Amino acid sequence: MSYNKTYIIMLGIKNVEDPSKVLGFAIIVYIIPSNFCFGSYLAIEPEYMNKGLGSIFVNEVKEYFIELAKKFDAEKPIGFFYEIDKHDLSRYNNQDREQIFARYRFYNRLNQKKIDVPYFQPALRPWLPKVPMYLMFGPFEERKYFSKEEILRIYTNIYTVLYHKSEKSLKKLFRRLNVVDLPNRIDLISLDSIVQLKKYTIDIFRISD
Repeated sequence: MSYNKTYIIMLGIKNVEDPSKVLGFAIIVYIIPSNFCFGSYLAIEPEYMNKGLGSIFVNEVKEYFIELAKKFDAEKPIGFFYEIDKHDLSRYNNQDREQIFARYRFYNRLNQKKIDVPYFQPALRPWLPKVPMYLMFGPFEERKYFSKEEILRIYTNIYTVLYHKSEKSLKKLFRRLNVVDLPNRIDLISLDSIVQLKKYTIDIFRISD
């Protein structure tokens, strides 16, 4: 689908031996004027997880958009942005926490970085709350930081193109996120800091009366 030089594209990965079988798919929003992609969804069939297929798929999707940019005579995209849940780990049991860490480890292996700026997903329905998230970035080329101007432009595009926020509501949202007074340099943070939390996963038990 095309929307003001923004394209919503669904890509699938199939079994070469059985082309009728889809092993996974991704939904990507390609925002050409701002020169980046936004990953709305990525899924691999459960039976094919933990076999390296996810990493291969992500790399293939990256190459797909590099070639697509050439067809549009556009600049090479700087990379993918996407959201991952910012979990309150104290609310989960050990099994659920392990699944959360597994996702973090997957993105960490792919050299995905967390943007060190507050972010949340707007309420998708009027009666639902906004959801705190990590905004992640998968660079196509090595990058260590964004400037304040780049972050404000990226946030503006994400919230207006994906979530259809008006200019008025965007200003209010920016004040709530406190992104107006950002430093001039915003570092990209490794997910190592999150993954390492697993070392401190504990159970509390009663020793004596």
